[in-house]
Amino acid sequence: MEIISFYGQTPQIALDKAKEKFGDDALVIKTKLIPHSFGDKKQTYQVDIINYKSSSKNNELLNLKSEVSELLKKVDSLKTQLNKKSISKKSSNYNLLNILEKTGIEKEILSEILDESLRYIPQEIQRSPQKIEIFFYKLLGKLLKSKNELDFKVKKSLMLVGPTGVGKTTTIAKISAIASIIDYNYKVGIISLDNYRVGAIEQLSKYCKIMNLPMKSADDIESFDEIFRQMSDRDLILIDTAGSSPRDNQKIAQIQTFLQNNNQNITINLVLSANTKYADMLLAYEKFSTLDIESLIFTKLDETLNYGAIYSLIFKTEKPVSYFCIGQNVPDDIVKADGGFLIKKMR
Repeated sequence: MEIISFYGQTPQIALDKAKEKFGDDALVIKTKLIPHSFGDKKQTYQVDIINYKSSSKNNELLNLKSEVSELLKKVDSLKTQLNKKSISKKSSNYNLLNILEKTGIEKEILSEILDESLRYIPQEIQRSPQKIEIFFYKLLGKLLKSKNELDFKVKKSLMLVGPTGVGKTTTIAKISAIASIIDYNYKVGIISLDNYRVGAIEQLSKYCKIMNLPMKSADDIESFDEIFRQMSDRDLILIDTAGSSPRDNQKIAQIQTFLQNNNQNITINLVLSANTKYADMLLAYEKFSTLDIESLIFTKLDETLNYGAIYSLIFKTEKPVSYFCIGQNVPDDIVKADGGFLIKKMR
């Protein structure tokens, strides 16, 4: 990150210059009037913004990791001082620490975010708990990435994988409705590889019948390839898979076999339940990452209050999120992912 200044005869002109160069990635931290020189009656305003694209996030995190040990000590030190009531409640450290702890974000990740926040909070807002909170949550939102999997110009295949019971089949139905009826007019086809769970194919077939979409079930690689050929006229092919325990390497390897023996470019979305502990989310990600995960989908956000675990995984893996599912109703209970939605849930 770096701080860059823009100038104009009004604050809006200076801000427009910043947005023209950096778009929504420009986060304003200061606006001030620059005194004009003698004989010059034109006013000039300076707008300072943080540029999040000045360096890759990988490099930032690489630098931050060397400071994690020290930062953890800083958090513990702040807590100790708070217990001794030696920090004023007007202190930015006090207010920021309280905000951080309420989010439920994992401690190791809080350390990195704490360092970023303390470094970039402007002095003029440090005495205002409300302004500190606004700044902090804006920063959290900027650090997350999202991806619209349905914004494409060529035909696409999208496979949903994940642990048992996370709601992959219902999510397939929701995405199908968005793609074919609600937001787009894509020709959608659906393939099921879930031949293990009783009623899985029947459930998906029912949704497809309502939406008038073709649906086929594949038992092996040969039938999988044949179905792809039959659906060659489809704009989007959605593939449902059987739920797999992160420790069931055999089932994950079977999905890998389907992918390796198919010449289609299949995008992998890992589906995880929001009511899962962070450690279990991370284990699932690590096990399914052999499938070359491109983005994440989180379901059952209506069944938890611990949104910090979701944020922690997104931040840790640096993978974009495509959808949040907020209930069981098809097609209503799904929203396109963005940092702002998750931050609102965490506040």
